[in-house]
Amino acid sequence: MKLKEYPVEGEKIRYLSDTDFTYNLVMIYGYSRLRARLVGGYCFPDSKTIYIRNSRRGDIKLLNHERGHLRGYSHTCYPTLMNPSWVGRIYNSYYPFKGVY
Repeated sequence: MKLKEYPVEGEKIRYLSDTDFTYNLVMIYGYSRLRARLVGGYCFPDSKTIYIRNSRRGDIKLLNHERGHLRGYSHTCYPTLMNPSWVGRIYNSYYPFKGVY
């Protein structure tokens, strides 16, 4: 399977300037400014929209990580490995997508 940088069916990808991206994370998720500067992307599963920091444009691993969130997967202790959301609820201390079960 080839990794794609363009949107798959029903998916929207938005690229934001670093300033807008950081502002959105602080205002929407309540991240600290320091933590918001470390994040490269986030998504909203309900609208199937992925937001990527403009400076990370072309980062296929990041894009596919966010696609994992759209499909209901969550983080593990390894940044590139995803778990099904029910496992995330049990093992993750931070679970941002409580509406995805």
